[in-house]
Amino acid sequence: MRIATSLRNLSLGAATLSFLLAGSALAQPGPSSQMSGQQWQLKGVNARLDHELDAQSARVGQRIEVKLDRSVDTANGTKLPGGTQVWGTVEKVQASQNGGPSMMTLRFTTAELNSGRKIPVKVTVMGAFPASARGSYLNSMGGELPSAPKHINPKDKYTQEPGVLHHIEMKSAVQSLNSATFSDQTGNVRLNTGTYLQLAIAPSNGQSGQRSGI
Repeated sequence: MRIATSLRNLSLGAATLSFLLAGSALAQPGPSSQMSGQQWQLKGVNARLDHELDAQSARVGQRIEVKLDRSVDTANGTKLPGGTQVWGTVEKVQASQNGGPSMMTLRFTTAELNSGRKIPVKVTVMGAFPASARGSYLNSMGGELPSAPKHINPKDKYTQEPGVLHHIEMKSAVQSLNSATFSDQTGNVRLNTGTYLQLAIAPSNGQSGQRSGI
């Protein structure tokens, strides 16, 4: 699943997942939200959300957690075993008012091994699938849930259009400090427990920045 063009489509049942890269409508992160000059060597891995996230009840600073589905060896040789917990915080949230739009921006920053060792990480969400995706994908497509790509361009940007996660749209960019922004134009963004997130992950040097942008 190496990204080779500016448009990548994956089918999940009747829904179509579109990743719009170089020519996408995704806004370029501003200077305050970028990791300027960073050439991340990211590796792909699937993970599952440990808990429900709902724009109606979520709060800025709230802890968010996912667990890796399998082991991944990062570019610097650090091994993150399957089951490693990756956590961070809700960076921005806007609840729906009277059926209007809502959004949540997430930022994953830390991988915690079973030993308790904590490793700063840079994480970009490349895609999101419902908790039932594995069974649906097997039944409709005759294959597994899409594997995470092995090679990720540090300049990649992603847009997942509504359809895979009901009315939810997702946007992200590797150069953004944040991991992803989820939005819903018809109500509150809701990510159920067990939601699959396809991650691009790399060790971080701890570089800080303003909590803004995508």
